[in-house]
Amino acid sequence: MRAIAAMGYTFSVYKTLNLPQNYLVFALVSALTYIIYNYNYVINYSQTDDKVNMKDRSNWIFQHLSQLKISIILATVISLFIITMIPAALPPVLFGIAPALGYTLKFLPEGKSPKQLPGVKAFYVGTLWTVLVAWIPLAAVGGAWTQKAVLLALACFCFIASSSNLNDIHDIEGDKLVGTMTLAVLVGAKNAKIISLILAILGGSISVLIGSIPFVIVATYVVIIVTTYNSEIKTIEKRIPHGIVAGLASLCI
Repeated sequence: MRAIAAMGYTFSVYKTLNLPQNYLVFALVSALTYIIYNYNYVINYSQTDDKVNMKDRSNWIFQHLSQLKISIILATVISLFIITMIPAALPPVLFGIAPALGYTLKFLPEGKSPKQLPGVKAFYVGTLWTVLVAWIPLAAVGGAWTQKAVLLALACFCFIASSSNLNDIHDIEGDKLVGTMTLAVLVGAKNAKIISLILAILGGSISVLIGSIPFVIVATYVVIIVTTYNSEIKTIEKRIPHGIVAGLASLCI
């Protein structure tokens, strides 16, 4: 679903900025998203926090580990092939792929990973997604970083960081066990929810400023998710990803 959501955001970025759509970019963004998430799942499924926060997912990964590894290799081959056809996408790919793949690797002092840096997890994820759905698509078609493009990328960042932070609320228990100091761990569930709401409203305000109706719809959707979220009920993963909402809204408007 995340790969489809990334394509949805990419389509919305192209549509909002009136840029020519490059379907190879959709495939590249989708493949990179698949690689990043599944690579991190594979190397972390046996970790304490994943076992606590995502027990069902950890068990599923254990049962399908070989297939996942093969699919990651295939997605990598596809990505490399596409990059040879659109070399302009290479700089943002290189900029984003190393931090993305190193997201959970414990190479920092005291055996910590970037994911465990105090208060940065949601913003780290937001930045990586913005590279995927805004910088790569723009670079691939030679799009300029106009004021509208910058603001659109910032709106994407706000929506994604808001949702990432919200996800961290129901992961508090597992994150505390391994020392992952998310905003939710640092400031508590209630304050973390307020931060997510502020980010969603900021993204919505930017969307209004640039006149993007699809992104205003996304902002409304994210605000509803935040305000109705209950950390006791893990329903957020069952919702339609807002990247898909962005794509559908752009398709219809």
